[in-house]
Amino acid sequence: MYQVMTIDDDVLMLQYLRGMINWEELNLQIVYETYSSIIALEQFRKLLPDIVITDIGLPQMDGLELTAQLRSIKPDVVIIFLTCHEEFNYAKQAFQLEALDYLIKVELTEEQLQASIQKAIRLLQTQKTHQEEQPYREDMRRNREILEVTFINRFMKEGPSKDLLEYGARLGVSWKHHDFIVGMIAPFYSSYSPRYMYRDSLASYGIYNIADELKGSFEGMTVFSTEYGVILVYNFKNSLHTHPMDTFRSYAMEVIDKGKEYLKIRLSLQYIQKKHELSGLASALHLLKERKWDGFYTSVVITEIQDGPKPWLSEPSTRLLSQMEVYASSFYEQLVEEQEELLSVLGLIAGETKLAPTLFIKLIQTTLRSIEMRKGGLGADSEAFYECLPYVLKVDDLLKLVSQYLQRLTDHEDLKDNAIQHDFKLKAINQYLQERLSVNVTTVDMAEYLHLNASYFSRYFKKVTGTTFTDFVHRHKIDNAIKMLERPEATIEGAASALGFSDRNYFSKIFKRYMGMTPGDYMQKRTKSR
Repeated sequence: MYQVMTIDDDVLMLQYLRGMINWEELNLQIVYETYSSIIALEQFRKLLPDIVITDIGLPQMDGLELTAQLRSIKPDVVIIFLTCHEEFNYAKQAFQLEALDYLIKVELTEEQLQASIQKAIRLLQTQKTHQEEQPYREDMRRNREILEVTFINRFMKEGPSKDLLEYGARLGVSWKHHDFIVGMIAPFYSSYSPRYMYRDSLASYGIYNIADELKGSFEGMTVFSTEYGVILVYNFKNSLHTHPMDTFRSYAMEVIDKGKEYLKIRLSLQYIQKKHELSGLASALHLLKERKWDGFYTSVVITEIQDGPKPWLSEPSTRLLSQMEVYASSFYEQLVEEQEELLSVLGLIAGETKLAPTLFIKLIQTTLRSIEMRKGGLGADSEAFYECLPYVLKVDDLLKLVSQYLQRLTDHEDLKDNAIQHDFKLKAINQYLQERLSVNVTTVDMAEYLHLNASYFSRYFKKVTGTTFTDFVHRHKIDNAIKMLERPEATIEGAASALGFSDRNYFSKIFKRYMGMTPGDYMQKRTKSR
């Protein structure tokens, strides 16, 4: 059964819509009716209905603006607009928002509404078919990604044998032209927080997926997922009229921009300027892999990899080792305001002395391990952090990751050992919830407010309070419900709405779970005791 939400500041219109057609016969249920666009938005987040019928001329937030908000939450929601009169600007904007229909209230008939609803049902059925096929397509795409990785690894090892190239062609890797340009898109892991964990496979797949989708607009582009990033291989036909490097960079920048827009992840590009023939492609890919840290001490997003030796220092300087001790001491002594500056100095010294990036990363790891020996670590999260560090390709990213991790370490220590801090955090949580009684506050919302990682906050909260955050939120709401229901003018519906519950039945269920009786029984009991 499809769910419908109706919104109109004219309550009589809501009643009129409900009685105009037999919704159940059409396999539809009106799950929520409201006069307010603000309330509608709140309830939409909870109920996620399939169809929304809304007046355009709503107070506070008009129907057009509301629709844009609803689509950001559920892009496939079907929208039907109502309005008092035909107006070109409204109709134009409704069309731009991909509304299914635009109905004039004064002319609305049962036949018109039913026709519009049936059109909505057909659209939803089409969407459902597409969604059912989507997992199959995703499985096929993931399998192809794995096979492509196998192909590129064999290519780097064996070179361009006839059998291997035929195998690649069956996967869609068709290199028809003479020349190649190669590069690699890699993430800034510090930009993963708070949405993803370290080296999250979901984030990695998201980056690959963007690169794979965009290559369709760039003939000759193939992409391969690797442990350090997404390898780009651009096969092109060279001529006086083509600018292959411009095309390659344009594609890479589009991937970088889309990664930031859709995944909120910063990306960088390493590439080799020199073009290669098929016979030299495997060597170029090896060079790309071996020289991936060439831009480690630079802040630029795009790094050109040059052939020839890289004069990295194989041992840390005395100055760097001394500064590392100062940094560790600042953490022991809790000189928080100095830590950011000292961490930045470490990066500058390592860059000036051209210390090999792998050695600098190991030095950072050793220092952090020594800090953890005295301060305590974060268990599995600590190991995930250390496993991520060898894949970091920029010093700025490394230092920011370290800063984020040490902040979590500090938060963990404070929350674990300091009872006053516990009280302060719980007071902050209670205040946050009290100010948002009508909102369904999630663990992610609370963690972001406290500047903590969501999974860490969830585990910490359970450890400190002995209960889950969801349970805590419910208890907080029921405590407020008791106060509300003690008022002479109180109603169960009013309390449920004020506390953000989607309907009376769900509110009663939660209330009974904690109070051992329904809100109605509680109100009767209070009345008798007066």
